[in-house]
Amino acid sequence: GRITIECMASEDMLTLTWQERGGPLHERPKAEGYGSLLGRMASRQLGGGIVREWRPDGLRVTVTARRDRIMARSHPEPDFMP
Repeated sequence: GRITIECMASEDMLTLTWQERGGPLHERPKAEGYGSLLGRMASRQLGGGIVREWRPDGLRVTVTARRDRIMARSHPEPDFMP
């Protein structure tokens, strides 16, 4: 199979799309696992969301996040005692 990853940026949002094609068929899980829970929590903290689409041609996952929540900010270096 193949995986395509696309990233797009707008003025205030970043979007990452993961698309699987040509691999083994997967069905939507009956229960949410720990990884799904972590992904959902992280995307909420970043002011975005996560959408999973279980398509006949493969899984598609779209993650969005607000740019201001993930862009690096300049912080002073901490003082360390030798």
